[in-house]
Amino acid sequence: MVRLRPAPTQILDVPVVTFVPRGGPVINLDAILVNQASVFFGGSGRTLHPQLSKIVKAKAFPKNVEVALELPATDGHLQVLSYSFSLVPDGSSYRPRKADERVGYFTTSYRDPGKYKDDEVAIRYINRWHLEKRDPSLAVSPPKKPIVFYLEHTTPVRYCRWVREGVESWNDAFEKAGISNAAYKPIATLAMVQLETLKGKIDGTLEKGGDKLDAYSRAHLLEASRRIESALDADFIYNAS
Repeated sequence: MVRLRPAPTQILDVPVVTFVPRGGPVINLDAILVNQASVFFGGSGRTLHPQLSKIVKAKAFPKNVEVALELPATDGHLQVLSYSFSLVPDGSSYRPRKADERVGYFTTSYRDPGKYKDDEVAIRYINRWHLEKRDPSLAVSPPKKPIVFYLEHTTPVRYCRWVREGVESWNDAFEKAGISNAAYKPIATLAMVQLETLKGKIDGTLEKGGDKLDAYSRAHLLEASRRIESALDADFIYNAS
C-alpha cells in the first residue's frame, strides 16, 4: 500500500564537498555515478570494487554532457555504464500528449501512486517529434527545425538508398499535418556535422580577418567553403570511412 502524500520522494543523497565562490555546491560525482549506479541501472549497476572504475568517455556539448564509466560488475567482468545529462529547455512550446491504448505508439511510461483512481495510476506519453511551423499563418509550412537522421558509417552501402527513401516517404504524412519537408535532410552522418562546424570556422575567419590574409590563403579558404557548402546541399551524404 502506498500512502498518498504531497511530499516528493527522495531517490538518493550525496555529501556536499565544498562550495564555489558564488555559492553553488560541489559534489563528488563518483558518489552518484559509481557508488549509487544501481539506482539507475538496477542490479547490473552494482560493483564490489568502485575504486577500479574509470572514465572511458566524456563529451560536453552546449546542452548536454555524455559520460561513460567502465567498472567491474559483481561477477568480475568489466562493463560500461553510460550517462546522459541534458539541460531542461526553458519556455519550450512542446506539449506532451498522452497515449491512447487503441493506437500503437512508442511511449514513455511511469506510475503515479498519487492518483485516486486505479485506472489513472499508469501514465503513458507518446514519444513524438517537436515540430513547429516556421510560419503558423500558412496551411502548410516548412518546420522551424527539420528532423535530421544520422546514418552511421558502418551501415552497408547497399542499404543506404533504401533507408533514405524510407525516411523521405514520411514527409507525405507530415505534410498532411501541415508541415512540409519535415525531414528536409533525410539522412546525415557525423561527417556532416563536422563539415558544418568546419565551414563555420572558415567563414568566421574570412568574415573577421579575411582582409589580413594573403591572396593565396584567402582563395583556398573560399574554395574550401564553397566545396563544403556543395556537399552539405547534397541530397545524401555517406561517410564511408
